[in-house]
Amino acid sequence: MGCYFSYFTTASRDVSITETFPATYSDIHLIHKGTRRRVYKCTSGEKTLCCKVIPALSQEWREEYTLLLHIIANGLPSPIFTNIIKQKGFIYLFYEYIEGDDMFQYLEKHKKLSERKVRSVLYNLIRLVKKYHTRQIWHLDLKPDNIICMDGDINKMCLIDFGQSVICRAPTMDVKSLGTPKYAAPELSRGQCNDRTDVWSIGIITYVLLLRAYPSMGKIERRKTILIAGGSALFADFVAICLENSMYKRPSLSNLLNHKWFNNFSDV
Repeated sequence: MGCYFSYFTTASRDVSITETFPATYSDIHLIHKGTRRRVYKCTSGEKTLCCKVIPALSQEWREEYTLLLHIIANGLPSPIFTNIIKQKGFIYLFYEYIEGDDMFQYLEKHKKLSERKVRSVLYNLIRLVKKYHTRQIWHLDLKPDNIICMDGDINKMCLIDFGQSVICRAPTMDVKSLGTPKYAAPELSRGQCNDRTDVWSIGIITYVLLLRAYPSMGKIERRKTILIAGGSALFADFVAICLENSMYKRPSLSNLLNHKWFNNFSDV
């Protein structure tokens, strides 16, 4: 396993935040530290919760809360929201804690996945992402860290962290989201996105799941580079079309589900 499988390690205590936590919550442990937000595991009574902490001065929490209400109103699969608290300069968003590993942690615990297994996982992932797209939500930060394998089952996936997501109001939108380096589509660096922006990230995830490395983004024709790295010709074609530089030329999620790679799961 290469060093690129880095993950924010659990810290036992973060004094600057935990001492401002609402008094009814206890057993507070940091599980993710980002540049603009932190995520904690905590308890309230007998319930184990996940809490995202965002500075109250940031406009991000209002945007994320609006998106959260949209997700709930449309009955989309997501962590169950339980409470929002504004206190001492922070916004606390509480969700029920989902038992399971994220996709990176799953890979660290399991041997190399077969191409057939990767196809099955990707088919389910695309169908899951499509549910959000159908309700006009583009995630814009798809990566293994944001995909939870519930109860240790990689085919029981739940998307998390919609902090950079948007409710699409036009075919192409200007956004502030930058995604995550190595997974972000090139148009995000220009402040743009469309419904194919998540497709780029799906291509990277596909490559990482099978080959446990990142694809080369050099000038060499991608199909040949991918084919040399490993996997079948159809796998190489699937990843290559996801990594089309133009967001207008990439396939839609519906087109991905109809790709020949998914036609026969018994050929590998």
